[in-house]
Amino acid sequence: MDITPPGEFRPANIQFKKDFSAWFKNYFGAVLDTEHNGIILNKVGGEDRTDEVVWNGYNIGTYEYSIKKEAFDFHPNINAALFFSDRANMHVLEFGIPKNRHLKNNWLEANYLKGNTSGLVEGDYIFLSNSKYVAVGVWYNRKIRIKDVSKRFDLTTKKEFSLDKMVRANNSYMKKIIANAKNELVEVTNEYKIPYTVSLSGGKDSLVAFHLLYSIKKDFDIIYIDTGIEFKENLEFVKEISNKFSIPYYVARAGNAFEDNFHTFGPPGKDFRWCCKVAKLGPVTKLIKERYPHGSVSIEGTRWLESFDRSKIGLKEKNPFVPGQVQINPIRSWNAMEVWLYIYMMKLPYNELYDLDFERLGCYMCPSGNESEFSHVKRFFPDLAKQWEIKLEGWRKSKGYGKEYISKGLWRWKKAPPKMRPYYKAMVANSIEDVKENDLKLEYTNPSPTCSTNGQWTQEGILKIPNNFGFERTSNGLAILGEVKYSSEFNVATIKGKKGESAIIFANGDISVSSDSENKTKEFFERIVKQVVRVQLCTKCNICVKRCPKNAITIDDTIKVNTLLCTKCGACEEGCVLSLYYDRLFM
Repeated sequence: MDITPPGEFRPANIQFKKDFSAWFKNYFGAVLDTEHNGIILNKVGGEDRTDEVVWNGYNIGTYEYSIKKEAFDFHPNINAALFFSDRANMHVLEFGIPKNRHLKNNWLEANYLKGNTSGLVEGDYIFLSNSKYVAVGVWYNRKIRIKDVSKRFDLTTKKEFSLDKMVRANNSYMKKIIANAKNELVEVTNEYKIPYTVSLSGGKDSLVAFHLLYSIKKDFDIIYIDTGIEFKENLEFVKEISNKFSIPYYVARAGNAFEDNFHTFGPPGKDFRWCCKVAKLGPVTKLIKERYPHGSVSIEGTRWLESFDRSKIGLKEKNPFVPGQVQINPIRSWNAMEVWLYIYMMKLPYNELYDLDFERLGCYMCPSGNESEFSHVKRFFPDLAKQWEIKLEGWRKSKGYGKEYISKGLWRWKKAPPKMRPYYKAMVANSIEDVKENDLKLEYTNPSPTCSTNGQWTQEGILKIPNNFGFERTSNGLAILGEVKYSSEFNVATIKGKKGESAIIFANGDISVSSDSENKTKEFFERIVKQVVRVQLCTKCNICVKRCPKNAITIDDTIKVNTLLCTKCGACEEGCVLSLYYDRLFM
């Protein structure tokens, strides 16, 4: 197939076929038989969801979600013109060919066109045809920019494509990659003699990981994370798999963790995923440590092609948040089609949400999804969509953002990427004036440390933050950084760091740090700010409690440090959502 690398392709689902057929009929007036022709979708880069559409083995164009239009569009290529121009009765014109002019990537004026152009608008894709040639182009200012042109020939001479044929054609190949994954799992089971679990999310990848492990061993548990903002179909599917294969499942429940922290952090974003730490890692860390105190092996469905961050994972990875847990990734090198071929070959049930054209099946409002995904939520689960939009609207108004914050999905970022900046500018232009000031603010007296005549580097600033638990608790939390002396009379604390740093912090937020090194000063200042934020905005996810090797951290309303046990190792800072994203809080 002619597709764009890296080749994260998959079979078209039931809903896509219906929607694509309806789009084609509404736009070109042509009826497509999507049931008896093979359709493959290949994920490629774009503003939002963008898929190459492969029809019976031929790439016929891209199906894209337009954030501007808040709807899907199809951009056909020359193969689409060869297949469908003769069936179309809308957005199709006869054309003549100018002498001595190369047409591809050139303009074709209206005097060379025959047909009804009255309903065409700027940017419309047009099929062009005559007795010898077909072309595809885009309508601009009463002329067409030709994208491509071809002599007529019959594409149907190529063997028709079907999933059944693809399964049979790839049978020997699939057997090889399945055998490789099983061999890796056998090696793992020989190496680790501790309890095994499968992290089953309700999605296709974790389903395949589950079944691969099930094929070689039966004594393991299923773990499902209920974030409180999941599609109910996910847990129902996990229960179905548990019953079908007689494997017990356990649910790590986040309860109201997301709701309780929304008012502090606002909507999570692609660059501000506080929700994962609070609603996923927190509860699953607690469950795993309680059920498997001596360690466990978790089989995961993580794949390289899912994201850039996951493209570097190996077979075995240590869980950075749960000491003693090893994560195994047996299908890390598989693409989406290989996952689906396995499901078809093994005749496994799969989550019904895939048939509704959902790509991601976790939280229904996950910011890592596309705006197209949320358009599906609004379409198929309007109550969930309304519930989320009410929360977004409250946050939008409190910040004075324009309506584009919701309608164009700008809530998905703390800092808009280049592709979203035109919508961001519109949002700023439509912003509301005189809204309340951000409760969080960090102002530097000197943004970079300065050096005095005695060789000491100093950095100063003022941290404005809600005083939720009092300055005495802040002083206690700062003990992870060094020796703290707290004065209740003057509401001030001093810190002596392990590397010779010194700092003074006042209850009003004034911070002053000094050391004999510019980098040490800057780093210590940042750690102090992070720790104050951690104490005053604690999400109570308990990740820091589980990470502390000395059991020196407890949580009641917020972090509490046992100064007699704390060794200042810094382990509790790692993995804390507030440490990870503290800078985003001030944006």
